[in-house]
Amino acid sequence: ICDLPDCSDRDVAFIRMTMAHPNIVSLHADGGVYPTRRWFYLVNELVDTDLHAYIREHGRFENPQELRNVAHQCCSAMHHCHVLRVIHRDLKPQNILVNVTADGPVMKIADFGMARVFSLPLRPYTAEVVTLWYRAIELLLGESRCGTGLDIWSMACVITEMATGRPLFPASTQIEMLYRIFRVLGTPTEDVWTGVSEIGRAHV
Repeated sequence: ICDLPDCSDRDVAFIRMTMAHPNIVSLHADGGVYPTRRWFYLVNELVDTDLHAYIREHGRFENPQELRNVAHQCCSAMHHCHVLRVIHRDLKPQNILVNVTADGPVMKIADFGMARVFSLPLRPYTAEVVTLWYRAIELLLGESRCGTGLDIWSMACVITEMATGRPLFPASTQIEMLYRIFRVLGTPTEDVWTGVSEIGRAHV
């Protein structure tokens, strides 16, 4: 369900265009989009399971070729969204569906309830998006003008989880998340991230 005022045919066409990708969950063949004055009701295809459940049942992707394949599928879908100026803003294993086929897993990004269309210059949005374990460091520091980097960070965490079978940064608070990120990647400095010290002073 998408919460949008004054739904139009153009809005419906844009939703269909965004979801027209083999690695994004597709709309039901009968149309799949049912707009009312305030809501879009989206009826999607039926998919076997989600990535979180798949990893719990099968473990990590041990075969390097299969890991490259599923990672490429996920990145291809994310790139499709970004070309259309759509940021998903909640990429995580529970929102990546998996169809089990004889040729291997087919990945499908789903749940666009937090998605936004972006433009330049970037507009401020709430930092309370993206499930904590997959939340980009700039959001943790309080940055409100974020772009496609949010999805790229989340996808990198997801791909690492596919490779290892466990979350990269499992934390219960934002401060713990920052500590875990710094322990793995090092504390960011102006040399590697111009402007990071200003974000830290303003929001931490």
